[in-house]
Amino acid sequence: MRVYQVPHHTFWLLTLGTFLAALPHLLMGPLWLRVLIPALVVARVLVQRGRLRMPGRLLRVLLLGAIVVGTVYTHGTIAGPEAGACLLVAAFALKLLEMFRLRDAYVLLVLGYFVLATTFLFYQGPLAAFYVLLVMMLLTAALIGINKPETHARPTAHVRLASVMLLQSLPVMLLLFVLVPRVGPLWALEIRQEGARTGMSDSMAPGEVSNLTQSAELAFRVEFEGEVPPPAERYWRGLTYSWFDGRRWSQAAPRHVPRDELVRFAQGSANTWYPGLSVAREQVPGPVYRYRVVQEPSRRPWLYALAVPFAEQRDIGLARDFRLLRDSDLEQRYAYTVTSYPLLKPAMLLPDWERDFNLSLPEAGNERSRALAESWFAEVDGEPRDY
Repeated sequence: MRVYQVPHHTFWLLTLGTFLAALPHLLMGPLWLRVLIPALVVARVLVQRGRLRMPGRLLRVLLLGAIVVGTVYTHGTIAGPEAGACLLVAAFALKLLEMFRLRDAYVLLVLGYFVLATTFLFYQGPLAAFYVLLVMMLLTAALIGINKPETHARPTAHVRLASVMLLQSLPVMLLLFVLVPRVGPLWALEIRQEGARTGMSDSMAPGEVSNLTQSAELAFRVEFEGEVPPPAERYWRGLTYSWFDGRRWSQAAPRHVPRDELVRFAQGSANTWYPGLSVAREQVPGPVYRYRVVQEPSRRPWLYALAVPFAEQRDIGLARDFRLLRDSDLEQRYAYTVTSYPLLKPAMLLPDWERDFNLSLPEAGNERSRALAESWFAEVDGEPRDY
């Protein structure tokens, strides 16, 4: 079969655009992907120069099968944002060795635009947007070039025309931004990282965290009105883990207890503990701290605050364990004002059902922990004591 020859004035635009579109995924992708993509690009260059033949159907099928196996081996699945992006990028680069017709070049360029969109799954910000626009310009220039088979065409002319086309599309983009209904962005999908990072999750299994890394991402900003609490009182509570099933810690949510009894919202019904706590805060001695928090989007309802917090917004609730949460997830930056009473903790009485729930343990498991607890219990003559 006669192989489609990309015009010489366009070939390097197409090759460079393909490699740069896949580059962000190489920086964070598995090792096999980092080796495969450059190898496929080099192979296509050798084919273009007549030093290598295009692979046959059997070899291409074997390469595609190896890509699927590598994706499953790395991610455990071919579904989900990470695995799907990895599979898409590898198949996109493999298309370089399947350009037998002009139609195949069109398919490669269209796939390139999709690969660029997946960049925002893992990178956000002005630099990422500028990079995507730059590569989009190269792919558009290549699209222009493959439609100009004449040999005297110049790649700089393709780049200029692609730049003009992108600039002309800006008014349409702004119009669509205003008129089209807003939906959740593609990059708001949950992304599983290679190693666990410090952060907030609704559950925690210590045995699963084998490679904990620090995250430098901003969580929230805070501005105090007046006195700043001493370091010993700057513990920012977001959520608590008080239920253990033998392997995983999670938030306490007894099924037999109504939600209004666990969390009190301003528009919610009355419960047994908030009225007394609200009265006690007017009488409690000691410092009172008032501050404003600007929290970054976390796609979780939990808010950061010092003990014991009272928020002014009606969409913020106070839980029994002295934490704040919204009635919906934080999808964008959110500001709220809080007044905290550190000495108000004793005003909250612990009912029997909550004490039993927090002290309950599974009947079996964690033998070493149980043995350690029994040894401590024996040191105090088998009598429980308060410390």
